[in-house]
Amino acid sequence: LTESDLAKIAIKYKIDFVLPAFTSLSPNFPKAWAGYIYDFQHKYYPEFFTEKDIKIRDRQFLTLLNQAKTIIVNAKSVKNDIEKFIGKTNATVVALPFCPVLNLDFLKLENNVDQYNLPKSYFMISNQFWKHKDHVTAIKGFKLFLDGLENQNIGLVCTGQTQDFRFPDYFDEIKELINELGLAEKIFILGYIPKNDQLQILKNCIAIIQPTLFEGGPGGGAVYESVAFGIQSVVSDILVNKE
Repeated sequence: LTESDLAKIAIKYKIDFVLPAFTSLSPNFPKAWAGYIYDFQHKYYPEFFTEKDIKIRDRQFLTLLNQAKTIIVNAKSVKNDIEKFIGKTNATVVALPFCPVLNLDFLKLENNVDQYNLPKSYFMISNQFWKHKDHVTAIKGFKLFLDGLENQNIGLVCTGQTQDFRFPDYFDEIKELINELGLAEKIFILGYIPKNDQLQILKNCIAIIQPTLFEGGPGGGAVYESVAFGIQSVVSDILVNKE
């Protein structure tokens, strides 16, 4: 979708305002618009990015901040990072966190998830298998947790894409760790599954585990859903999660 295509759609459907724009729109764009900056992870964990990706992010963010009248961010932490890493800009930066929204149809959801052969009691991690999501800490913590129990009939269910193009060996490292800790029969890696199956599994879990090292908004998508369902969450104590 080019900017010209977007302009035609906005005019055709009488759209008043366009957001979020991840890249800057030109001064002659026919409608008002707001930019969106997701996070500054590349400043805190440059080892997770290529030099090219870091330069692209820096250039994209700076252009947005100089050309947009308004920038939406998903947390106060991101707004603070704009001040820290960019400084004074032409845009007004508005921290507008996503909020948990419950689709009432999800409460009626009763998907059959027997095919996953899950234990009766389990915690859940619903993240992509990317390094900054820090499954390693959660898996090591789960081992310590089980070691302190007499009844160890509790599992850990993981959903989400297992590929990380930046670290193609990472998922294999996770599987090796699980085997080393003797958790192969306790940790259930389901991969990327249908959304309604994921929500059904979420509804039945003890709690969502969110061990992430970095997020652009409090907790990430899985925590928004767990809050909406009234499911407890155990989250890492990074600043954005404390919001």
